[in-house]
Amino acid sequence: MAKNITEVEDTQELKIPHETDSCWICYSSYEDEKLNNPDILSLGLWVAPCKCKGTSMWVHQECLQIWIDEKQKGDSFRIVRCHQCNSVYRYKFPSLDILATALQSLENLIDLVSPYACFLFATATSYFLLTGYGYITLIQIAGHDQAMQFIQDNEMFVWVCLPFIPIILTLSKYIRIEDHLFKILKRYVPPMMCSILGTKQYHQIWPQAPRAPTDVATRRHITLPRAIITGLLLPTFSYLTGNILFFKVENNFKRCMYGGLAYTGFRLLSKLYFKFRSYRNMSHRQILNYNN
Repeated sequence: MAKNITEVEDTQELKIPHETDSCWICYSSYEDEKLNNPDILSLGLWVAPCKCKGTSMWVHQECLQIWIDEKQKGDSFRIVRCHQCNSVYRYKFPSLDILATALQSLENLIDLVSPYACFLFATATSYFLLTGYGYITLIQIAGHDQAMQFIQDNEMFVWVCLPFIPIILTLSKYIRIEDHLFKILKRYVPPMMCSILGTKQYHQIWPQAPRAPTDVATRRHITLPRAIITGLLLPTFSYLTGNILFFKVENNFKRCMYGGLAYTGFRLLSKLYFKFRSYRNMSHRQILNYNN
């Protein structure tokens, strides 16, 4: 029992500032304020709100209120912790009337529902945008009359599959076919050329590089905006290429397919050529000495 009384007395003593204590926010001394206002403790102007000891233990109620206001930024229910000991500051609010309590409950409900409502709204908006793009793409590839007939005959299937058209086109840009072809060509073509032409004649046509760059050195990073733009423009480029090169083909769908294959093949060859030149360029890269 004596031990418990001592603990209570020690606890009570800790709640009384020493003469040398000061507010850790404004650095005002407790001794000076006590001389001007002897009832400073009974007024609750000083508080020890956390586990901190020593110079960081005591603070003015008003100073800490302002500091917490700045941290909460208008959200009175936001948890604020001591920046030293990480203790959570505890508050006591006066009771609200019925109307204020109801309004507060309504605000809390809105805060709770808003993220889910925003997600549903964003999902619905994205669905209609993706569906609209798929609808335009279908008309562009198949032609207006055939697209309308196809939608009427397969209405449920179309409205489920149309939103996936732009998604598939975007994801297809991350399939690096040129990287795999380049690895195959780099591995098998030189030995074949050496066996056909001979090693000496081959190196005269294709001088041996000082070093072999890593795959990372010639692998071009595809950003998400680039993948989206180039993927969504693929049907348009296919349509234009088909009308230019295969204008004699009467079927709109076949014309777009031929145009898409021609455009994709041209892009693949251009990427392989650029990758080939980049590999040659990187193989002859030389690091220079520092010169100030």
